[in-house]
Amino acid sequence: MGDHDRTTKRLMRGVAHIERHVESPIVEDLSLSDVAASAALSDYHFHRLFRSRFGMPVMDYVRRRRIARAATLLLTTREPILHVALAAGFESQAAFTRAFRRVYRTSPAAYRARSRDVPWLSAAPISEAVLALLPGLGKSQPRCETIDGFSVMGLGATLEGKGRGHIPKLWHQLAEHVGLERFAASDRIGISEGDGAVLEGLLEYIAALRQAPGESLCPGLASRAVPGGAYLVFDFEGAPTEIAQAYDYIFGTWMPGSRHVLRTTPSFTRSPPAGEELEIWIPVADR
Repeated sequence: MGDHDRTTKRLMRGVAHIERHVESPIVEDLSLSDVAASAALSDYHFHRLFRSRFGMPVMDYVRRRRIARAATLLLTTREPILHVALAAGFESQAAFTRAFRRVYRTSPAAYRARSRDVPWLSAAPISEAVLALLPGLGKSQPRCETIDGFSVMGLGATLEGKGRGHIPKLWHQLAEHVGLERFAASDRIGISEGDGAVLEGLLEYIAALRQAPGESLCPGLASRAVPGGAYLVFDFEGAPTEIAQAYDYIFGTWMPGSRHVLRTTPSFTRSPPAGEELEIWIPVADR
């Protein structure tokens, strides 16, 4: 086992310790020292390695996991918001509301009334399975590329968070619509629309093919412009059905802990012609 793998195993022991406390019905104080000790590392080394490997400071991850658990309780129980706040480790409903609003951009009461979760903003549990989908993270930063805008044509749908499993069906429909030969010879671009819908618990998604300059729009397909600018590019290794997990990790855990600022333009995935590899492109502001 290499040094990188050994370090990950230790860090995952710390993550398991965090999850036991987050999921416990008995709220207990959890400190950096507690988590580091579970991994047999000093506070300094655990914090440095955790942030480098996972993208977020240890205690930020603890707080966001508790908020994510509270968000689930809001949707799945009728417990008073104060009880949910206390169960998540907050000393008051006001402190919980402030922390919740920073993540979900709305109040706990409004989130419950809407009855839709927003999983790609939450800090989902870190797991070795999710880390394997983005193998470059922790060894290096995602690469940053600046591109010109381009056009695509495809099929779109509005999905709730739990309906993201419908995305592969959109791709099958697109392949049938344009023909397998045209489909295989094209850049395949999967667009996740901007923040407005996401914050309402909806995902505007388009399964599309890159449109060559001057190329006519195929009947039955919608045209969409992808803005140019700076993007972080994450290499993805996994099945198409697992892309949502990678998005959850990037947006819910890695990006909030990074020094990058998101632009309010769509993110997208890209698969090159006849290629098996897939990339996730996240729009960020130039530094």
